[in-house]
Amino acid sequence: MKRTLLGLVCSLVLSGWAGADTPAPVQVIPVAALPLKLQVKQVVPYAQDADLQIMCVFQHKPAGDQLLEAVADFDTKVSGMISGLRNSGDFQGAELETVVFTPAAGAVAPRQIMLIGLGPEETLSLEKMRRVGRVAAREALRLKATRVAYASALRDQGNNVLDTGDVAGAVVTGLLEAYRAEKKLQDQGRSPQASIDEWTMEAGPAFFAGTVKSVQQAVSSSKP
Repeated sequence: MKRTLLGLVCSLVLSGWAGADTPAPVQVIPVAALPLKLQVKQVVPYAQDADLQIMCVFQHKPAGDQLLEAVADFDTKVSGMISGLRNSGDFQGAELETVVFTPAAGAVAPRQIMLIGLGPEETLSLEKMRRVGRVAAREALRLKATRVAYASALRDQGNNVLDTGDVAGAVVTGLLEAYRAEKKLQDQGRSPQASIDEWTMEAGPAFFAGTVKSVQQAVSSSKP
C-alpha cells in the first residue's frame, strides 16, 4: 500500500499536475462585455467536469508520437483513443485539423473530447496557438458546448520551445477574438445562437502563476 501511494505521489510531482482528488486552485479572470466565465485551474484534463475537453497534438510521426504524463494518462483512461486515432491514420494532427469523440461513460469527467492538430512540431509558434484559440472557440460554439476545458499539452508531448504562459495568452487572445466576432454575428441574426458560459484553461502547479499572469494580460489587451 505504501509503495502504491508513493508511486502515485511521484507520478503527480513529475507530471506537474494536481490529482483528481486534490482541491484545485482556481483563478477567475473577468472578461469585459462577454457572457463568459474565464478561469485558470490547476487540474488534470481527465478530471475537469466539462461538456468539451480540448487538447492539442502535433502532427503524427511515423516513427511514433511522444505522449507523456497528463496526455498519456488521459489516453489510457479513454482506452487508447488518442493514440489509436493517430496511429491508424484517421487523425493525422495536421495544422488546425480537428476530431471529436465521446469517451465511454465514466472513463473521464469531460463528456466530449476534441483534439486540434498543430501540424509539424518544428512549425510551432505563438501565432499558430492564437489560431488554435480561434478554432477552439468556434468549434465549441458549433458543438453548443457551454462549459469548455482547454489544455495545449505541449510539455506533455516533450516540447518546451515556447513559454507555457505565453502559449496560454496566445490561445486566449484567439479565443476572445473569435468569440466576440461570433457574438456579433449572432446579434445580427446571421449565426445560430450559442454561448460558452465557462472556459477553463488548465495548468500544472509549476505553470499556474505564469498562466494566470499571461491570461490576465491577454484579456486586458483584447478589444471589447
